[in-house]
Amino acid sequence: LLVLVSCTAGTSRKTAFEKEIKEFNYVAGTQTVGAKYKFTDETNLVETARQIRSMGSNLLKFSMAPRYWWENYDIPKDEKITSLMKLSQEKSMKKVLDMDFKYYQIWMYEFSQYTSEKKKKKKDENQIKFIGGMSDEHAEASYREVYEFACYLLKTYTGSGKVFMLGNWEGDWHLRWDYDRTKPADEATIEGMTRWFNVRQQAIDDA
Repeated sequence: LLVLVSCTAGTSRKTAFEKEIKEFNYVAGTQTVGAKYKFTDETNLVETARQIRSMGSNLLKFSMAPRYWWENYDIPKDEKITSLMKLSQEKSMKKVLDMDFKYYQIWMYEFSQYTSEKKKKKKDENQIKFIGGMSDEHAEASYREVYEFACYLLKTYTGSGKVFMLGNWEGDWHLRWDYDRTKPADEATIEGMTRWFNVRQQAIDDA
């Protein structure tokens, strides 16, 4: 009996240690944003996610935004996808979110802040609405959408051990949406961006 108990205890310690090592973010990885080619019939989001996982990485960095169907991924456009929560349920997005990654680093842009544009004719002001300041209307819409998305992630993946880090692309260029390096960032835009950050963080905290 003593031998059996000792073996069982030893196995439990080993399992716990292996679990800790498996979840430790020690792997140098990459990202899947703007893939230009692929080798399979899967969407390039799914294909690149599989390759990143096969490298040994336990982190997936990718984008979730209204431009999902042409800017970064070859996911079919669906007019019913009108929010981040609905995008997360799209077939390819759901597949990568369900994969056994520990960490997800997501460039997140709200559909509620998006102004429709022609394919591959993107402008920053069509995706962000804090240039020159953020209105109460856009702030409230951002809050509602991010709150809904965060609640969905929490309810869907509770107990999985997954960690979701939601953020944005390079903020320095959002502050210089006209790409003019010769002038300082606009103070009203800095205030607007600060409000955007605070609104999104509050939505996540409340969720």
